[in-house]
Amino acid sequence: MGSPVSPILAQYVMDDLLESCLNQLPFEIPFLKKYVDDIILTIPQGSTQTLLQVFNSYHPRLQFTIEEEDDNHSVPFLDTKVIRKDDNKLITSWYTKPGASGRFLHYESYHEQRQKVNLVLGMKNRVLKTSHTTLKNDNLHKLAKKFIDSGYPKKLVHGLLFSRSSLQNQPQINPNNSINNNNPLIKYFSLPHIKHLNSKFKNVFKKIQ
Repeated sequence: MGSPVSPILAQYVMDDLLESCLNQLPFEIPFLKKYVDDIILTIPQGSTQTLLQVFNSYHPRLQFTIEEEDDNHSVPFLDTKVIRKDDNKLITSWYTKPGASGRFLHYESYHEQRQKVNLVLGMKNRVLKTSHTTLKNDNLHKLAKKFIDSGYPKKLVHGLLFSRSSLQNQPQINPNNSINNNNPLIKYFSLPHIKHLNSKFKNVFKKIQ
């Protein structure tokens, strides 16, 4: 754990595990997705114990637990909840674990305003990408409540989450600002954030440019 090679080794082990275990199952698996050691799949009804027995027989130190879909035909996978509709189509929704604190970087913390705004916009992107169209609005309201509980002004949160132009206002990279190889070496320095002072530094540097 903690070694740079860990993700690579985990990938190799899980690939070998799946190849070995799937060939031992007496039924076909029409749907399977994997992220490191988290797996979501569909199996025939009543074959849960067979699946678990085969996977846990791969190695005594690799033991799995299983979670079946609930009464709403949904099951969590990473930060999404996969929902099976009546027509057997699958849709996804943004998901947080029941034990999650729901806390973000507090608005009164000693960080730049841009960092707090980017946090809200980043979480908005995450919710939109993991939520089906019919669930996006409800999930954005849940996200808004979490930020408001973390001290963010309600007006700011709603402006960022529910404004169509909020994502368009993010700073864009100017391709004309690429480094010219003929220029001398440029050195960069990082300054600690000092309230009311950093903005004055920025204005000074802008004038120099």
